[in-house]
Amino acid sequence: MANVLTEVFPKILARGLITLREMVIMPTLVNNDYSAEAAQKGDVINIPVPVAQTASAVTPSNTPPTPASKTPGNIQINLDNWEHSDFHLTDKELTKIDKDRHFFPMQATEAIRALANSVNQDIMDDYKEVYGVVGAAGTTPFGSSTAELLAARKLLLEQLCPKSERRLVLDFTAEEAALALDSFVRYDAGGASHQNRLREGEIGRVLGFDVFTDDHVPTHTA
Repeated sequence: MANVLTEVFPKILARGLITLREMVIMPTLVNNDYSAEAAQKGDVINIPVPVAQTASAVTPSNTPPTPASKTPGNIQINLDNWEHSDFHLTDKELTKIDKDRHFFPMQATEAIRALANSVNQDIMDDYKEVYGVVGAAGTTPFGSSTAELLAARKLLLEQLCPKSERRLVLDFTAEEAALALDSFVRYDAGGASHQNRLREGEIGRVLGFDVFTDDHVPTHTA
């Protein structure tokens, strides 16, 4: 007779989501304002793109002005990914999940890790275009200074990017180089987050960027 998971499934799902959120980086960094519109595989979400406008001098008149016609564009996001990773549960594991709120099977964690890696990779694979470049091609940033980060900040300002929600995602090699710089970890530059940088190796927020690390960061090919 097959195991009945009706009673224990909510606990598996809840503990699985905790594990998933700890491992998945990129979904927390990209724009998910339209996530409420997501439905099922095969659907398409239309993201409106407004048309740039210019200002002009006001000319007093007894005739109300006629607004110029605008044709906003849109970008389509196809919901075309639907993946799974399976695992087995023994009767003993089912019992422990039900009775011990701290228990979660290691193999289940590995299955969730596979999904997390797949989600991160899918987001990275959507990296198609470059709107600005700083640093030297083929050279890991932060080899000797924070020059690349300062250049990126300047470029974003020139491109009129908002100062809020700026994220810097590094691969492990770039993070290692950054943590070796006094500019990132010295006490007078670290403030309240200094202890995390030294004790946990977490850079946190620097020069207006929230810094994260992900091993799926792609290498750009021109």
